[in-house]
Amino acid sequence: MNSVSDMMIGWILMVFAMMLPKLIVPIQLINEHCFKHMRLLMVFHFILGYAGVWIFTGFLLNLFILYINSKMPGSFVPAVIIGVIALIWQFSPVKQKCLNKGHHHPVLAAWGIQAYKDAFVFGCTHGFWCVGAGWALMFFPMLLPQGHNFAMLVVTFIMLSEHMEHPQIPRWHIDFRLKLLKILMSQNLIKR
Repeated sequence: MNSVSDMMIGWILMVFAMMLPKLIVPIQLINEHCFKHMRLLMVFHFILGYAGVWIFTGFLLNLFILYINSKMPGSFVPAVIIGVIALIWQFSPVKQKCLNKGHHHPVLAAWGIQAYKDAFVFGCTHGFWCVGAGWALMFFPMLLPQGHNFAMLVVTFIMLSEHMEHPQIPRWHIDFRLKLLKILMSQNLIKR
């Protein structure tokens, strides 16, 4: 069993590897709507807020994983249970609402301390909705005793793809959200 600090280092690296591509649009928005000399610091505040939400979530999930591993070491049962929950969550109206809210980009102040505060709050809010949309998918591979890296690769692909989709009406429906796969196939990067 790993310590919480080792697990958190892994979590933070995983979050940044998986989530940074999803932050391209919000970062572009910040860059387009602020003064040039403020861009770097505003983006930093945005990422700080976003990462803070994910780090707090990771701390809670890692504590739960340590507890589960102490009770059921090496078992696939917790991963299967969370996998079923993740599958149900994938098609739920609440998840779609979180995805929709993740597309909301607020108006940021143009100048002064308020601009940095707005960027930080935007990061926190964006992170909150991102966690709402992806918590179950992120949690599933973490519980796997084997195959963690492959599962994270699949989850990353799914999460990037679903954030490329346009907002939809929140309702129960089966939608695999494979826009990224469709784009790659249309560019002939993946053979049919």
